[in-house]
Amino acid sequence: MNKLDVNKSWKEIVSAGKKGFEDLFLSCYPFFFVTGYRLSGDKDFTKDIIQVFFLELYEKQDQIKNVDNINAYLSTSFRRKVINEIQKKDKRRKHLSVNSNQNSSPSYETLLIKSQKEEEQKFMLENALDGLPVVQKEMIKMRFLQELSYKEIAEITGKSPQTIYNQIHTAISKLKKGLLALIC
Repeated sequence: MNKLDVNKSWKEIVSAGKKGFEDLFLSCYPFFFVTGYRLSGDKDFTKDIIQVFFLELYEKQDQIKNVDNINAYLSTSFRRKVINEIQKKDKRRKHLSVNSNQNSSPSYETLLIKSQKEEEQKFMLENALDGLPVVQKEMIKMRFLQELSYKEIAEITGKSPQTIYNQIHTAISKLKKGLLALIC
């Protein structure tokens, strides 16, 4: 359902009371579900927002004056509601992650283990690099440590960019094999 199609006026819905809102809910639900799911990507969240939206609409029916285009009003109001709720949800998630990061500082043991793992990984990488031919080793250093592009390396070495790409690819493959051999 790509378009909202309510055939009653706002006054007719309000004057019908709960029955009018039930009919409105049933006729709008498919459109709102598709719209909410497209915006949020979460089915349960979308179902909850639809319920909250209609509850608020019912509670505020006296505050809402005569609406000329009810389809546009409901569609726009619902989209705004979904977007606002997504933003609130994101703020809560960010706030919780900031608080959890502040409350849990790593222990000395955790830091020591992390440092030891980093040293071990560095040692393994250095051993794997030592297994490369000098030319490939230099190209790896230029590409990843000096962050030069393939074209820049080609200009420095006097080789074509494709040759540089092939040699770096070969070097990376050898590094992977070397590291896997050290790990296993």
